[in-house]
Amino acid sequence: MQYHQSVDKLFIFVFGPLAFAALLLVIATGIRRAITRFRSRPTPDQLKAVYESYLRRLLHPQPEAVEKELGKFLPERLLQLYEDHSALWKRPPSCRPQLRRLFRLRLSQIHW
Repeated sequence: MQYHQSVDKLFIFVFGPLAFAALLLVIATGIRRAITRFRSRPTPDQLKAVYESYLRRLLHPQPEAVEKELGKFLPERLLQLYEDHSALWKRPPSCRPQLRRLFRLRLSQIHW
């Protein structure tokens, strides 16, 4: 009878510490992600710099650089759109929340 009682507890002795270690790993990973997310918030100056960089690239595109990177010519219609800046300023008010969401970036997403 003594053999069966120790075999019954074998499952607890083997898998109990494994489950505890897995739980600790999940908790530690969650804490690490929370700390990383909290520390990597961009400052208002960094957000402003990213936004200004975006507007600068939007207003002054470089089609030659894009063609060189892609290895192909851009369509003529896209080149005409690059030259027409009036379409950029005719944004409906419904686009403003999307722009705000677009610039909620983390430092890891900012390309220096």
